[in-house]
Amino acid sequence: RQGHRLSLEVYLTQNPQCINKTFTYQQCQWTPLLAACFYKHTPIVRMLIKRFSANIEATGTIVFDLPANNPERVEDVSALWTAAAVDNIEIARLLI
Repeated sequence: RQGHRLSLEVYLTQNPQCINKTFTYQQCQWTPLLAACFYKHTPIVRMLIKRFSANIEATGTIVFDLPANNPERVEDVSALWTAAAVDNIEIARLLI
């Protein structure tokens, strides 16, 4: 979530089974790839896809904080959907 690429790379090297695991953070449920897309960490997305072969079809649950303190929970979203929703065309291109 914080964008610490090196820490994530070390963790996934030691725990390769976690690359497509769904983690829960507050009301969100996402894989490392979905989290990287949500937080717009392009270098991490690139690493997850190229080095660890992350499943780009994996889905999760994202919560968007909308204006007027009205959070919206969206379920079964893909990494591509998430990249588009946060308006990051560079990540969307990587995923396509």
